Amino acid sequence: MGVSLEAGRTVFVVRETAERRLTMHIQKATAADLPKAMQCYEEIIDKTPGIEHLAMWRKGQHPTEETILSYINKGEFYILWDHETIAGMMALANGISETYRTVNWITKATDTEAAELHVLGVSPDYQGKGIARQLIHKALCLCKENGKKVLRLDVIGTNTVAKKLYPSQGFVFCDTGHLSIRGYEDMEFLFYEQRLSK
Repeated sequence: MGVSLEAGRTVFVVRETAERRLTMHIQKATAADLPKAMQCYEEIIDKTPGIEHLAMWRKGQHPTEETILSYINKGEFYILWDHETIAGMMALANGISETYRTVNWITKATDTEAAELHVLGVSPDYQGKGIARQLIHKALCLCKENGKKVLRLDVIGTNTVAKKLYPSQGFVFCDTGHLSIRGYEDMEFLFYEQRLSK
């Protein structure tokens, strides 16, 4: 799997065969992309086994159109496209959210020095093909380009997949906390970060 720049966009060479060269590109989303993004999230919820334990996602509760549109309007939502089809999505939020202010982070950072990775999702048709790792890689590159000091994220305690994925990509466990959100009471979350500069 390779990464190259082409006409101002990042292009991922996912698979190379004699018959077909399959490439994907990641772009900042616009409001026009919202319907396709929400359709993809619904497919993830419908078709990913154990999604409620992996991400606490429920139709109409999380992720919501309002949440995703807010990320889009702030220029913080990215889509990985395979031609006209969404392969994966993520929000890369600037600053430190209220929930994250009480976490015992290893890296001290101001609002302008920190970013947060949220609602990373991979279409069921593309799961198991390294798409999540490519999205994480792009998030880290964007943070570095924008002078961020650290990228942070949270994982629900029951998400065994994410608890393996993020450390394998260089993220370090920082803290555990309990949150009551989205209709869930006192859920355990694990908080990770990756330092990007000294």
